[in-house]
Amino acid sequence: MAWTAIKAGELYPSAHFTSLRGALVAAAQALYILGPDDASTRRRRGLAVIVESYRRLRQFHADCLGLPDLSDGEKEAVQKQLNWLDSRIESAVAAGADTSGLKLTGAVIPYAAAYVYGATPELEKSLNLQWRQMSGDAHALGWALTLRATLGPPRPGEPLTSGTAGGSLEDIAQPFEASYRLLKAGWSLFDRRCEARQKNN
Repeated sequence: MAWTAIKAGELYPSAHFTSLRGALVAAAQALYILGPDDASTRRRRGLAVIVESYRRLRQFHADCLGLPDLSDGEKEAVQKQLNWLDSRIESAVAAGADTSGLKLTGAVIPYAAAYVYGATPELEKSLNLQWRQMSGDAHALGWALTLRATLGPPRPGEPLTSGTAGGSLEDIAQPFEASYRLLKAGWSLFDRRCEARQKNN
């Protein structure tokens, strides 16, 4: 989506970063799961990401039960879905999911940043900061946009100044490249893990 908009000459002050954030998260999860050489660690991490997905889906269905016009049959169907999700979460945990505080900011993003940019500490740190800023965009928090804004000179007697935030290729370039680099590294790891498995068979 970001590339399509760029080719069309459309630059947005915030929308690009919400889509790039999604790409960054997905690529980082792939690296987090596939990165370790130890197969049991990869399995635990993969199960942990699955558990996190099920938990979020469970929150959605639990909120659905609060809809005022649900029929008894619809409530029963939602409850069945909740029960199924509970069983899937329990199965994944029993199979060894590493659920010790899995958080994107606490584990996944820093791991992927170190994996791809570990030899260049300033780029590694920059990726972590980009993640935080794009999270601000995704949650419609004004500070993320303000960091990219051009502030005008203060008016005499006015406590605030005006700012302008427009779309910029310069602002998009870094997270775009980072998302691409992480994704490329993830596919490379996937191919390597598949080749190792074929050799073992």
